[in-house]
Amino acid sequence: MPYCERCGAELDESAKHCPSCGTPVGVPQIRVEREGRRSSGARILLLVFGSIILLVGIALLVGGGALLAVNLGLADSEGFIATKSYRLERDSYAIVSQPI
Repeated sequence: MPYCERCGAELDESAKHCPSCGTPVGVPQIRVEREGRRSSGARILLLVFGSIILLVGIALLVGGGALLAVNLGLADSEGFIATKSYRLERDSYAIVSQPI
């Protein structure tokens, strides 16, 4: 005679559910649990690889942006952004300057 895995009650050979607790009896329940374990392991693995790829992508983006700033002349070789300051004094409301 088989027994319920959840409550331990004695089951009939043809029973599909436990008469005491209502737990489904049979092979499909075991297969669902095993598939759940496999898929959760695969999800964790995909999450780890996805995180690594994301971090590498962010590092490449920041490094590429820094190199672009140096090559365009926006920053010097040490990484500092080159700026110039101007003191503007006018008696009018409009200020006109040369194109940058």
